[in-house]
Amino acid sequence: MNMKKKLIAAILSLSLAVAPFSGVQAKEAKVAEKAIPTVQEVVESAADTILNNGAQAKVLSSDVAVTEEPEDTPVVEKKIHMYNLDGKVVSYMTPYYYTKRSQLESGKYNGYTAVIPGGYSKDVILPVKVNAKGALALAAVSAEGKELSAYVYSDSACKNMCSTSDDLYYLPKAATYYIKVYTYSLDEDIDNMIGVVLGFVSGANAELKNKGNVLSASFGTSSPIYYKMVISRTSKITVRIDAKYSSYVTLCNSKKSAITHEEYVYSSEGRAVYVVPKGTYYLKVKKSKETFNIASVFTPVSNAAPSSKSKAGTLKVNGSTRNVLICPADSTGRTYYMKFYNPKRQKITLNVTSSFTSGKMQFQFLDSKNSSFGTRTIYNGINKKNVYKPYTYTSGSSSKTLPKGTYYIKFKKMDKKTSGIIQVNVKNK
Repeated sequence: MNMKKKLIAAILSLSLAVAPFSGVQAKEAKVAEKAIPTVQEVVESAADTILNNGAQAKVLSSDVAVTEEPEDTPVVEKKIHMYNLDGKVVSYMTPYYYTKRSQLESGKYNGYTAVIPGGYSKDVILPVKVNAKGALALAAVSAEGKELSAYVYSDSACKNMCSTSDDLYYLPKAATYYIKVYTYSLDEDIDNMIGVVLGFVSGANAELKNKGNVLSASFGTSSPIYYKMVISRTSKITVRIDAKYSSYVTLCNSKKSAITHEEYVYSSEGRAVYVVPKGTYYLKVKKSKETFNIASVFTPVSNAAPSSKSKAGTLKVNGSTRNVLICPADSTGRTYYMKFYNPKRQKITLNVTSSFTSGKMQFQFLDSKNSSFGTRTIYNGINKKNVYKPYTYTSGSSSKTLPKGTYYIKFKKMDKKTSGIIQVNVKNK
């Protein structure tokens, strides 16, 4: 997707997978189905605004008209005049700040016009001010809708060009930058009018809220972004990262210290899941240089698996699914107990769906005498289906069935930095 051929909104959505947040954020508003305009439609619209607004065009022309001066009068230096789309004079431009995916989908932007006097002999350099580090997208066009080449520099002399990636300019701090527009295709003898369209995605730290999303610009893996999350009660945190490239994610406490392992989240999966008690947390995200969208859902959950065998949570054969919550603050010595009563000798299936990004779990099957008859390991994964068939041999028989009686399932962390949720049910088929 080339910046020179797409609307600013589409340019910045280069790295965004804008499909609905299926399976994680089912209630989140669906992506608008209408097509995102192309940059040609934007520039034509900008040109129409300039050309059709006769009153504004007249004012602009009169502002910069160069009257014939007597030979003994010093020639007034010709200057470029910049205007916002309301026709007001401005000394610098500012971009539209994209913070949410919906702003991209609706094609928002900030537009400006600049009048270049006939015979203007200097470089056309237009200042733009940004209030944070981030990625700038721009398009420059003539009043006739023809695209103009434009580049961004950190200095007014336009000697130091800002770094680029995917046709976006990465600006390292809040400051004034300079756009140099190449106007070799414009008429040199008369006043020329050009349009500039600007959009910006911040690379600063941000806050994630329940069922919200944030657009961000990553400056590379050496410049992580921290997303603050305020959790009001024990909850399952699910985040979705829509991006072109994969990410490194780590859950941190309120002091930004890691409480889970740093995990590699593939762009094809794009999700991370944790379970945490009430508190303030930060999600640390490291990525290649690109713009991306991150969305979050905080789902209150309760634990059905106490740490004491005598108070074990109850499962029923063919009954409902129950949750086992694993918080990052829990020690590896903590256990989580579930039990079920098998009313007759039969085949039993234990279904375990695990959703955790960091760490791994282990569980044992125990009979009523606390004798173990099977140990399994659950590795991290999102909505990972695990099926186990506990059984005991009967003397003289090879039937893989479970005798009548009460049985226990003992879950335990194998790693302190494990955090997530396990959903468990028992079936006889």
